[in-house]
Amino acid sequence: GGTYVGDSVGALIGYGLGTLSVSDVQASGNISGNDAIGGIVGRFYGTTLSIQNAVNNAAVTSNAKSGGIVGAVSQDILNATFNECENTGEVKGKLVGGVVGMVGVPEDGKTTFTFKGCTNSGNITAVETTDSQTGAGGILGWKMGSETNDNRSIFTDCHNSGTIGDSQVRLNHCGGIVGYMNGSISLTECTNTMPVYGTENAGGIVGYIQGGTVGLTDCDVTGNPSIEGTYAAGGLVATIGGSDATLAGG
Repeated sequence: GGTYVGDSVGALIGYGLGTLSVSDVQASGNISGNDAIGGIVGRFYGTTLSIQNAVNNAAVTSNAKSGGIVGAVSQDILNATFNECENTGEVKGKLVGGVVGMVGVPEDGKTTFTFKGCTNSGNITAVETTDSQTGAGGILGWKMGSETNDNRSIFTDCHNSGTIGDSQVRLNHCGGIVGYMNGSISLTECTNTMPVYGTENAGGIVGYIQGGTVGLTDCDVTGNPSIEGTYAAGGLVATIGGSDATLAGG
């Protein structure tokens, strides 16, 4: 445990480069700063990232990008894997997720992100902001990049039981698993049990998806939580733009 303050702050690693592999770690305490704040890693700027069996119990707060495990993943990333990662702490920011807050991928980049067996039970909350690019998700808050199948994200057996946003302070695109997504996305056996509050889009599983192929298989929202978006709200997905979508089961 402890208190960590600054920019690009994590209980284990503040700023990671190149290739990084992390396993069997745990964080607690309070972690805060202006940007790129994570329970385990603050910011990663490299090509390959692997994190498994990581648990964050710390409160994580920033004015921008915040994640229970990683605050921000930037630019040159080609492959990222998150296996059996868990967040229980409150995570607060404007691009914010229970596992990863924000991912920035070049428009022509070929990238694969894989989340397997990841869970969030901490509340994902917003800071006051006038920015239009804001989002929150139980697992991933915001992923930019190519609106094609070259920019892939795969979620398997991921679960959220923390409230996303609140009725007073909201971010634009919010979802039980993912807030905002560019590129293709596949979700299998993912669930959400808690309310989602978004300024524009709110989805029980995903807030907003743009481009690429969309697949949801055996995903579910249980317990009849409130899903509130002022532009669009959906039991599974609020808004799908420019994508080929397949929904099965759940």
